Amino acid sequence: LRWETGGRVIEYLWDEQFSKWKRFQDGSPLIGSDGIQLDSENVLLLYVDYFRSNADPNSPQAQSTGSGDGWLLRNGKIVGITWDRQFEALKWSFYDDDTGKPVELDHGRTWVALAQLGEASLLTPVEAAVLTG
Repeated sequence: LRWETGGRVIEYLWDEQFSKWKRFQDGSPLIGSDGIQLDSENVLLLYVDYFRSNADPNSPQAQSTGSGDGWLLRNGKIVGITWDRQFEALKWSFYDDDTGKPVELDHGRTWVALAQLGEASLLTPVEAAVLTG
């Protein structure tokens, strides 16, 4: 999955050996302070609208309530989802686009990306191969 936002290109690729999603940024592995590439069991990319923040007019604020489309990356698969959260105090609910059934996250770390429509796309096998060398 590729997400282009704020002048950055962020990509997530499944690592079969470690059963985690590895993060790349601007075409290179994103390395933590421990020298290891950052990874996660789940990645959520949710399409949301943005508006000008009341706290700072120069800062965008994501509209993370309501409902919308997105992608869930888990277990080496990318699933199209619909998300729903009617109030900020509530948790998000996720539904598989193909079946309409609720989907759950795997145990472990989850990264959440709040993207605007058109910022994300699925990587082709060639694009994925370029990242991994």
